[in-house]
Amino acid sequence: MDPFPDPKEVAFNSDLQTIDEQNAKFFALKYPTNEFISKFPYIHAVDNDPLTCWNSFKVPQVGDSFGLQFVKATPLRKMTVTSSKSLQHIEGKFAVVVSDQVGEEWTTCHHTTRFPFQHTMTLEISCPSAPNLPRGMAHNVRIQFEEGLEKSLEVCGMDVGGMVL
Repeated sequence: MDPFPDPKEVAFNSDLQTIDEQNAKFFALKYPTNEFISKFPYIHAVDNDPLTCWNSFKVPQVGDSFGLQFVKATPLRKMTVTSSKSLQHIEGKFAVVVSDQVGEEWTTCHHTTRFPFQHTMTLEISCPSAPNLPRGMAHNVRIQFEEGLEKSLEVCGMDVGGMVL
């Protein structure tokens, strides 16, 4: 991933253009106390710190997902998700899906799962070609649940091809 892409190549397709706008939208949600939200906002999911993690609060159901959106199409062969809790309970309950920058058509990728540590899930991913997306590349990647979970989900960090978030 190019850390300094040509600004003309970056397209925004949502109504949120700044972190402040995203935070305002997040804080407007009806979740637990403000103190809890201040400690566990979604933005903390990308700091790889087990003391500040994103939490789904609600139990994920079929169709719910979490993932990443890249500025430019990025090679996607391996993705590691870390938590301060075991992630083994989600094995076999999700699909890995990718899309182009627009995110209207999603393609399911083949993946294998392993757990090198109790709180770490590593996915080996193989994605076919998709509309406007070469084989093995992604603008957007989601872990999308095909079965509901029994408890909320916590994510502390992700690593995509050596880019640790």
